[in-house]
Amino acid sequence: MKVLRAAPVRRRSRALLSSVLTALMLTTFAVVMSPSPASADEGDLNVVLLWVRCQDQSEPASDEPYVLVNGVQVASATNIDPGDKFYFLGEQNARHTFLAGGYLYVELWEDDGIWGDDHLGTFVVPYYYQGAGEMESYVFGNGEYILRFVVT
Repeated sequence: MKVLRAAPVRRRSRALLSSVLTALMLTTFAVVMSPSPASADEGDLNVVLLWVRCQDQSEPASDEPYVLVNGVQVASATNIDPGDKFYFLGEQNARHTFLAGGYLYVELWEDDGIWGDDHLGTFVVPYYYQGAGEMESYVFGNGEYILRFVVT
């Protein structure tokens, strides 16, 4: 019969120390390599909403679309029919600033008054669109719209 002996304390301590140091090094590496949140030092970006065009309205009568950027209403239009284009103007907060490394969430809604509004669609404007020139996002939900913007 073979007798099993416990490993010497020194060997167990060395193995435990090695495990702890490996875990510490991996954690440090993960923290150093993970992206840091954007800061004002990295520079702000601007998205400028240019226009929205109705391809197909969400109801038989004219649409009354409005736009939310990060949950804040920034523009609205009335009596929009298929083929109509609504140009955003500076006084309607069409320019929005966000930090480099960030995103803007743009939602298009249709105002139905007391009957509840229709969500037409949502899209994301990421920071890496900067410098790509004018871009379009297609919003197909309850109606079809094209929204044109630029990130500077």
